[in-house]
Amino acid sequence: MGFERLFSQQNNVIEIVKSVYDDEQLLNAINSYNPDVVLINPALTGSNTINLINHIRRQWPAVYLVALVYSYVERNTLAAFDDIIEINDTLTNITKLLLNANSLQEDNSASGAETEELSARESDIVALVAKGHTNKEIADMLNISVHTVITHRKNISKKTGIKSISGLTMYAILNKLI
Repeated sequence: MGFERLFSQQNNVIEIVKSVYDDEQLLNAINSYNPDVVLINPALTGSNTINLINHIRRQWPAVYLVALVYSYVERNTLAAFDDIIEINDTLTNITKLLLNANSLQEDNSASGAETEELSARESDIVALVAKGHTNKEIADMLNISVHTVITHRKNISKKTGIKSISGLTMYAILNKLI
């Protein structure tokens, strides 16, 4: 996908976790990766878009849903999304929108964050994330599976209320993890 190539050149500010091409794959990816933001092309979901969005909102209310629009989409369908990216938007505008979505998610989740302390392994993972390593790289470095890294990151998010890489970087600096 074009976004993967665009954001791979952006110094890990935004990480594309998974590109999927049908509704079932999308739901499985959200469940597996717990993303902050999900981009959906309403033209590819057809008349099922609103049902799909409603299902995602019930299952994962914290996920920020963004429509990726390159052709006509009905207004009531677009209204179901949190935000819209149009195909002719600049990379700068797209990046700002996605980073803003992440900061909104941080603000919302921080208010309900648990106050548990991070385990030593979770602290290690936060430090590695802050240094720009991917889940796969972290798994290889710590000799654990990628799924274990993802589970640790979910637990870190629950404990700290922070979902974005930039937020975890600030957390790591403030807590002298790096």
